[in-house]
Amino acid sequence: MPSQLKIDDLLDCYRSQRFHDAEAVALDMIKDFPRHQLILRVLGSSLHNMGRYGEAVDAYLKLIDVDPGDAQAYFDVAMSPKAL
Repeated sequence: MPSQLKIDDLLDCYRSQRFHDAEAVALDMIKDFPRHQLILRVLGSSLHNMGRYGEAVDAYLKLIDVDPGDAQAYFDVAMSPKAL
């Protein structure tokens, strides 16, 4: 499990709309926690907000692989401009 400090840093970057920073933190954290749902969700959303829709969909699909019951991840894939 990632430290609360790292999670807080990730969420602070995202909430501050520093999506490049959020991506960098998420990618660093994914190395140790490749199936962590919050990290994958923030990564996907950050990529989406930067207009990198294909990469965002990849993150959401990984999230679906981790938790097939995650309805929000399916919605995020469906609403991606890449999917439309």
